[in-house]
Amino acid sequence: MSSSKQERISLSLDTELRLHPQRLNLGQAELLTDAITLPFDDIEGRLNQYAIHSGSVAERKKLCSSMKGFLGRLNANPMIPLSFRLKVLSRFEKELELFDGEMTAAILNAHKIAVDLVQKEARTDSSYYAPLIEMITNAIELALKMLKLTVAQYQATMVITTRQFFALAKLGLDVATSIDAESSPEQKRLIITIGKHELLRAMDFYRSSPEQQRLILKELEHHVSMLDAHFCPQHEKIEGLIGATCLISNINRPNIPPKLINNFQGGLPYDALALKVDSLIQRVTTAVERTNSLQQDHERQRVELQTEEAMRTTLVGGQGILDALLSKYEKEPRGAIEGVHLNLEWDCAKAFSKSSSNMDGSDQVIQNWNVVNISQNGACIERLDGDDHATCTGSMIGLDWVPALDRPRLGFVRWMKRQRGGDIRLGIHFFQQPVKLLRASIDIGSKEMSTKRLWPLLILPGTGILTAYFPETHIHCNMIFIIRSGDEDIHFKVMEVDEVGPNYSKCKIVRARVKGEEN
Repeated sequence: MSSSKQERISLSLDTELRLHPQRLNLGQAELLTDAITLPFDDIEGRLNQYAIHSGSVAERKKLCSSMKGFLGRLNANPMIPLSFRLKVLSRFEKELELFDGEMTAAILNAHKIAVDLVQKEARTDSSYYAPLIEMITNAIELALKMLKLTVAQYQATMVITTRQFFALAKLGLDVATSIDAESSPEQKRLIITIGKHELLRAMDFYRSSPEQQRLILKELEHHVSMLDAHFCPQHEKIEGLIGATCLISNINRPNIPPKLINNFQGGLPYDALALKVDSLIQRVTTAVERTNSLQQDHERQRVELQTEEAMRTTLVGGQGILDALLSKYEKEPRGAIEGVHLNLEWDCAKAFSKSSSNMDGSDQVIQNWNVVNISQNGACIERLDGDDHATCTGSMIGLDWVPALDRPRLGFVRWMKRQRGGDIRLGIHFFQQPVKLLRASIDIGSKEMSTKRLWPLLILPGTGILTAYFPETHIHCNMIFIIRSGDEDIHFKVMEVDEVGPNYSKCKIVRARVKGEEN
């Protein structure tokens, strides 16, 4: 190892990580006695029973409370042997899926203490490098879980958590370059975990529905082995990154998402984490293109067996990854607007029906959706009470303006953010295509017990193959339905389902040939 590299590792090991773990002041540190081991044995036994019998919510709360209390005592006692500390964290780590964000945060705090202890040992003994990397990776995996919980709830990530992640990742990457080949699995695990964390920060999940988020994360798991992460000190060039496409995270600006830089040359004016993503982008692009091709070739589908779920995961998840990394969202000029409110209609069928009615807004109850700013194609709105039980990104909604404005009556929820105070902001993209509102129906059940399912339907003007918006998601190819036109019932068939949102479907439809109907 070069002397400059050794100096940088030593400097990293001596750097204060700013982790600020909560240390309980119990007055006197306990040794590893029955006062520590017996409570852990009790918790471990209860964990085993809970896993076997799937305990009640009350049991879960009691168990979580006991674990957090025990972790507090563990963190407050620097005299507890590291081997026992690792044993406790390893056992608790197995049950993370059972617990909420608060429980994860408590365990993350315990990991920080363990990292601190191993860091001190590594300053004088290089044999602790591999255990240190393992501890850092465990802590980052927990930070990753917390990040997943946060973005799934459409909340902004906490800056302090991201700053903690940066400090751990920097130390881990510095030390990882010094371990021998026998420890390479730890190094690879560290790099993949860092890569997942930064890719997740780069994904614009505010624009994704819960189902889209799930598919993106699922597809990402197939490609993370292609990742390569590096720490880039200020003004330095990393040989393996020159000319590559990299996702760059400014360590000094934890509130800013990573940005993609093509043909990266290094020499940044700040310390950064660099994620080399050339291979990942190429692999995801190939997977999406192949699945698109396979979807159109029924003969190949018989040979190359792919489940519908697998194909959908690749198409939706893979395209979501590419959109997040490669797409550029240009902000339109927006103007502030005061005294304007919106009533939102989340029932898509009702929204369709209301879209063609004339309402002056004078007798409407003002909701708490305030229009923050507005542009030609959309608006940002805010609700102060945080009541979002019906809110879902990607939904098609009705817009009732109070007072009445000459503005679109339909729109799509393109993004959602929960503010720290509980307020919610939505980004609305206006639906401004010229459409005709019609009534459609489909027969359900046998001839003897037949009933009709009715919808309002939005049809774009045209001839031949038409584009239609249905106010529900249970629409499939070759489905025959009826459109009422005046006194005439006309049969149509769904040719292709182009798009399915949380509460609507966009389809290609065409006149259907039905016996007894004139064409």
